[in-house]
Amino acid sequence: MRIDIVTIFPEFFDVLDLSLLGKARQSGLIELGVHNLRDHTHDRHRTVDDTPYGGGAGMVMKPEPWGDALDAILTEPEARETTDAIATDSDSGPIIIFPSPAGDQFTQAMARELAEESHLVFGCGRYEGIDQRVVDYYETRGRVRLVSLGDYVLNGGEVAVMAMIEAVGRLIPGVVGNPQSLVEESHEDGLLEYPSYTKPAEWRGLSVPPVLLSGNHGAIAAWRREQQLERTARVRPDLLPTPPAPLTAALVEARRRSAQIELVEIETAEADPRIRIGRSRPSRLARGARARKPALPQPSANAWPSCSRRGYSGTVFIRRTFFRWQFPAVIVLPLWLLIGSSIFGSGGWAVLGIFFGAVLLGLGLLVVSGLILARREVREQRALSWPDVGVLGLWHLLIIALGFSEDPSGWLSVLTVVAGIGAFWYAVWALFDAARKRVRAMVDLIEQTAAGTGTFGPTEPSPNMPPRSNPVNPSSSPFRRAVDPEVIVIKEHPTEQS
Repeated sequence: MRIDIVTIFPEFFDVLDLSLLGKARQSGLIELGVHNLRDHTHDRHRTVDDTPYGGGAGMVMKPEPWGDALDAILTEPEARETTDAIATDSDSGPIIIFPSPAGDQFTQAMARELAEESHLVFGCGRYEGIDQRVVDYYETRGRVRLVSLGDYVLNGGEVAVMAMIEAVGRLIPGVVGNPQSLVEESHEDGLLEYPSYTKPAEWRGLSVPPVLLSGNHGAIAAWRREQQLERTARVRPDLLPTPPAPLTAALVEARRRSAQIELVEIETAEADPRIRIGRSRPSRLARGARARKPALPQPSANAWPSCSRRGYSGTVFIRRTFFRWQFPAVIVLPLWLLIGSSIFGSGGWAVLGIFFGAVLLGLGLLVVSGLILARREVREQRALSWPDVGVLGLWHLLIIALGFSEDPSGWLSVLTVVAGIGAFWYAVWALFDAARKRVRAMVDLIEQTAAGTGTFGPTEPSPNMPPRSNPVNPSSSPFRRAVDPEVIVIKEHPTEQS
């Protein structure tokens, strides 16, 4: 993409040499030209503005410098092919964009639209704006758009142009390293983005919602969808559909899957839709994932805030310790066999056999650890499951005990080999089982989302809910929880029209 900017402050755009946009320029994904409007004046004072006709405060930017500057850009060799199309096709060629409070509001949808263009020209106005004849003239020659960032006024168009270039540039393929990060963002699906968390699991008494540590990707997706709906309803209700019937179905489905809330009340009025989300007793999962921000703990005057990890120091610590130990064990355990055999009296051909056995043992440990690490939930949580801990723990203990044995070819070695084979087949089964569950959850999610169906709460339908076709069997849904069942009730109270 080629981007040209006309401004009286070209130094303002030096920041485009930084970060991802700077790398995009270096790699050739974005070609940027910054043009000084004063270079196209014809007086010694390099004047670009004059008093307005009809009187009034402020100054208006003159049309002559703008006409010369835009003509020079549109006739440059790099832009000549697209410029030639202006005269024959009003839907092709460069788009000239003037930031203006009187223009269309800039949105993510507009950014996606502009990212598909090959040439954008931005004109940064100042003072009381640009002479209207500049806009009128180039509208007859091609495509011109007046764009506003919002309902406020800036000193000039440079800040607005910077924001638009940042929003458009990052949508160009190749600019952002991980394209998936562009999908799960605010406004991409018409809603605000869900809250994000990273390590550590607890910070100053505030914990990461347990659902994000569960490894259940279906529940995580449903929780994130719920957070999007709640945040949008609270902060930007204007983004929600009107009437809010589609929101009702989506909100109910998201809450049913994540089992976050037992009671949801949605009040609607045709003239002024309002959405109120109420809660009854939260489930154990919801206690760590409340939409309202918890109160910050007050540290004592002579001590730092407590760093204890509730619910983390015991169970998760052990699982994460095994996660970190499994790869050092590939080297440590075979070495222990060699060291133990030399300490406890093995010699001769036994030492040679133990050496080859240690090599094979290291390969086996590496293969099993690789199969376990191949599971997505293990990589994301950086912790093994309890079955993983049990299987690996038993195998590793047998290997350690074998190092103390004076008879390396006895029954203990047989148990160690059997445990290793069992660990291998367990790791293979766990990998395929995790993949099967992910595929099943994704298919179920797609089918339910497409059909807009799903059973939840009590088996008898609520009289306030419309009938559903093709209900999904709750026992087959991967989002149904076996404990602490939740009940969701939707109450609609339409305002009576007088």
